[in-house]
Amino acid sequence: MKKNMIVFIKLFKVYPFILNIQLLINVTLCLFDIDISRWVNLAIGASIYTIILCFIASYIFSFCLWYRVLCSSSIISLILEWVDMNIVKLDYLLYEIQFIVIVAMLISIIIYLRGRKLNKRNNKGPQPIDF
Repeated sequence: MKKNMIVFIKLFKVYPFILNIQLLINVTLCLFDIDISRWVNLAIGASIYTIILCFIASYIFSFCLWYRVLCSSSIISLILEWVDMNIVKLDYLLYEIQFIVIVAMLISIIIYLRGRKLNKRNNKGPQPIDF
């Protein structure tokens, strides 16, 4: 039972990163008028509800700040993608989504590496700290 919980938490931690990569690919393809978001979102489970649950679970499982940054960027990106698909078709929204996803991924990587560096300095092991 404990191994199942560990596997679940590890997969749960990877989900926002995979979703952000998927959103980046989706938006890039939409700029070239290739729309695969409906099929890919169904396959990966990209929905605002799912990401909000991940965001709430990050507090329950005491995940780090980098996880919440990725969840927040996913929520904003999915809302903007929904607006672009259903309300207004504007190219600059797609560029904004790309910018948000790339910046959020860079910020989360910096936070993650900074946490690892601080933990190594304090001899607490390789796990990132929560700011």
